[in-house]
Amino acid sequence: MTTLLRRRDFLASSVALAASLKAAAPTANFPRDPRHRLSVSTYPFRNVIATPGRRQAAAAAKPGMSLAQFAATIVDTFHVYGIEPWSRHFESIEPAYLAELKSAFDKAGVRVVNIPCDVRVTLCGSAEDRETSLATWRKWVDAALVIGSPSIRVHAAKGKSPDDIACAVESLKAIAGYGRKKTS
Repeated sequence: MTTLLRRRDFLASSVALAASLKAAAPTANFPRDPRHRLSVSTYPFRNVIATPGRRQAAAAAKPGMSLAQFAATIVDTFHVYGIEPWSRHFESIEPAYLAELKSAFDKAGVRVVNIPCDVRVTLCGSAEDRETSLATWRKWVDAALVIGSPSIRVHAAKGKSPDDIACAVESLKAIAGYGRKKTS
């Protein structure tokens, strides 16, 4: 027996399906002003911004400005309200420093859009290496939450075997799950 779907029933079903898909889809609130959709990455300014812990002799000769000082220049210099601070420009990822940095960003009128985490990890070595790597990334997820960043970008070393891809995928799933738990 063939059942014909009336147009009215089809439309009602389509609207219900669309509503359920919309409710399940992630939402992103993009600013209306185009300037508020842009950000300045600090990486290209690595010769201007101090990089704590790297090349101490060179840093002493040419100390550079702090990440907070650089953030204070973004709006006036670039007329942009987003910042993508490179992990190496952070003096620390301790909560007290991050709270001060968040306050400096707020005062400057900038918001963090992403943190490129340039940290060395070994995802597919021993279980201890993997756990150490995941712990490092978890610290950056926590730092992102403190300063209001919606994301971090991690770097995984090039794999040497097909098994390394599966290992990296599992590690990335683990860190994504950690981030999801922290924001739920």
